[in-house]
Amino acid sequence: MNCPKCDSDNTRKFSIIYEEGTSRGKSEGFSDHSNYETEHFSQTPLAKRCSPPKEPEISSFLMLIGLAFSIFIAFKLGVFAGSFWWGVGAFVLSLVAFNILWHFTLGTKKNKQYDLDYETWDNSWICMKCGNDFLSSK
Repeated sequence: MNCPKCDSDNTRKFSIIYEEGTSRGKSEGFSDHSNYETEHFSQTPLAKRCSPPKEPEISSFLMLIGLAFSIFIAFKLGVFAGSFWWGVGAFVLSLVAFNILWHFTLGTKKNKQYDLDYETWDNSWICMKCGNDFLSSK
């Protein structure tokens, strides 16, 4: 693969640079008086530049709305049925319903955009001579 800007063949794929420049690990240890566990993450600036797109998540605001709605439904059904367990069941079912609603409405649109962004990332290259990033011409 040659760079379209400077025609150098010193090019690398984004995914390879990301994997080589990103490190995750876990350390565990103990002494006479304590145990510890720590996780570490490090990344080179080039690997950060070549990072894949972030997967879509439910925003905090939507999670709060879903939680508030579930609590409201659980309380109303629990009072109406006169049973704590009906309320608990309604709470669980309304959370599941909210999650399904997210995945089949808003989540679908965000997942489609993520899939397009990921495909673009997966076909992206960088020139190690001039720093130009470009898409492969498959």
